[in-house]
Amino acid sequence: MSDFPKLFSEDENDTEFRLDENNSKIPSKEVPPPSEISTSRKHSVDYFTKDGLILRTGYSDIRDWYLFPIREGLDNSIDFLWKYYRGESTSIDVDIYKNDQVFRIRIRNSNPKDIPVFQDLDAIFDFEGRYGSKQDVHIISRGMLGDAMKQILSVGYIVINFNDNGKEFTDKQWEYPLIIRRNREECKIYLRYDKAKQEPRIRFEIGVDYENRDFTDTEIELVLPIIDQVRNTLDRSYIEKFCREYSVLTTDISFKFRILDESTYTATQEDHSNAKSGDIATELIETLSNAPLKGIVNIEVPALGPIATSKEWNNADSIHSYLPMEFTSRITNVHHKQKTIVHSVLTDFREGTNIKKSAKTEKSVADLISNPNMYTEIKEFYNQLKYVLPPQEKLSLPYTTNRKERINALVPRIAKLYNIDKTKKPSYRIEWGYYHDGIVKYLFAFEILGIPFVNPKEAETKFIGAINYSISPNGIKFEGEYNAGGQYIEKNIDGILESCDFHKHSTKKSRLPCIIIGNLITPRRDPYGYNKSRVDTKPYAKTIVTAVKKMASDIPTFRAAGYIMRNKNDDYRSARQKKVNRKVSAKELLRKFLVKERGLIDV
Repeated sequence: MSDFPKLFSEDENDTEFRLDENNSKIPSKEVPPPSEISTSRKHSVDYFTKDGLILRTGYSDIRDWYLFPIREGLDNSIDFLWKYYRGESTSIDVDIYKNDQVFRIRIRNSNPKDIPVFQDLDAIFDFEGRYGSKQDVHIISRGMLGDAMKQILSVGYIVINFNDNGKEFTDKQWEYPLIIRRNREECKIYLRYDKAKQEPRIRFEIGVDYENRDFTDTEIELVLPIIDQVRNTLDRSYIEKFCREYSVLTTDISFKFRILDESTYTATQEDHSNAKSGDIATELIETLSNAPLKGIVNIEVPALGPIATSKEWNNADSIHSYLPMEFTSRITNVHHKQKTIVHSVLTDFREGTNIKKSAKTEKSVADLISNPNMYTEIKEFYNQLKYVLPPQEKLSLPYTTNRKERINALVPRIAKLYNIDKTKKPSYRIEWGYYHDGIVKYLFAFEILGIPFVNPKEAETKFIGAINYSISPNGIKFEGEYNAGGQYIEKNIDGILESCDFHKHSTKKSRLPCIIIGNLITPRRDPYGYNKSRVDTKPYAKTIVTAVKKMASDIPTFRAAGYIMRNKNDDYRSARQKKVNRKVSAKELLRKFLVKERGLIDV
């Protein structure tokens, strides 16, 4: 039995505290029974049903419910490091353990400055409303805005009640807490859901005498139950694939993943073929870890440099991307209304530093809200911000926009994951976009990278989608209505790729099968309906189509690559590559040698 699970703390021997109504700590010896301290609140029932979880996250595959906390934990950690550690080297460690009963996750990011985090736990876990540091903010950021931690807390309850068909009198509760360690303290958050009253009860236990007083990192730990529906398919390869793909686009933070699967069942290839879409691709299996079945998989992805400084990357919020209603919410939804001065909210905007202090801006948000002329004053602030500076002319990005530098950063990472053809030139494009509907104005970009597989006859084109450099367990397909070649495609990016000759069943006119990564970078993400994992693609549709076409133009067809189809149906699996006799220059021979033998990135 491995000692891996011992990395996680147990519940015993902790000095326990709770938060009172003023958010002050009270020792556990003064804490009354849980039924008396837990807070009943109105909330959305969707947080506690499987249909609600699917609706909020877009994850219909149950296995992805287990990956959802990993993605959101990584997203939140990266956003925190991007904000507070500009120009510095940072890291994120992820420990994942699984056996036949539990799935345990621990995500830790560095925080050497001991910057305060998770200070408003009562608001963060208030199921009645939304709260979050990224809520109503239009910058390049990741994850669900204002909902993630509540949904993560409720996943255990949803999973353990997955097979409840309502025919029995049951009250199943998941007893493991969500644990947050930060700023030298450890807090356990317990959830108990009253199904009859449709009310959650939250209990906080804060251990001031945390065993590691020098611990300044931020860490979340979660345990979920393993149910029959995922026992045979939520295996190490499925988890490893997601972790490796997630880290590809983030090149300024170091990642360490540690995965141990001690399940008694080992999934077979037949299990994968019978499972839902999104499983392990044939182009990927050979490149995954060859650690023993019960061995620990260690994945290290070093950063290629520190996080960009404020001068290099101006990730500023701009008033020009806000509707009047959204700006009003930005001010009135401030959590500490009495303590927060209006001027401090305004200066969070790019344009705010140009607004002079006045009696109106120096009062608290609480005083503003209590003013009968609140909307008149908010309109005045809105117009001042809009007219003090024009919209930005170019979107500032965290990573290089130099084509060769970006290829040199991404291709080696992809090569460790997929069997790509290093002798063929990668195709990279970044297309800039600008949205303007008469009121809202903002810049965005779409970058896309395509690399042919090493054996195109046995491969199919695979697409990995990302929004603001973050991928999703269920895949991001950028669903929407696109005009490609004069034909409207009411589908997703797969349809655009097919219109550019990336066919699933290729012919001699088809382009070589590739691994393709498309990343939408935008400060504003409007959710598609209730699903916060999807965005409304209408503002980006034309730009996405243009980027895909430009990327595709650099990928040769089977015929251009020298393949001859050997049957009447042009079946690409019957193709053979003809030998081309031509004189090759010494420069070309040297290039091929450096690519093949020295791993040179061919640009």
